[in-house]
Amino acid sequence: MSIKLQAFEGYKTILAESGIVDSRHHDLCRAMDEMHRAFCQLDLTQQRVFRDGLGEQSLIDAIRQYAQSNPLANEDF
Repeated sequence: MSIKLQAFEGYKTILAESGIVDSRHHDLCRAMDEMHRAFCQLDLTQQRVFRDGLGEQSLIDAIRQYAQSNPLANEDF
């Protein structure tokens, strides 16, 4: 089993234990993987700028902010 698949399986367990239905696990794992990849590709200064820009917002707040600023994403949120 690949490391990525192992990570997905581990996160799916966390999702299942928190009550998220199985049919949503893959999409949530893929989204978290993309967010993690994008963040890791920033240099340390840009990571700090991103974190400071979020301030006290939760991840849900940041997702809503993204949806409100993106007409294509706004339909889904």
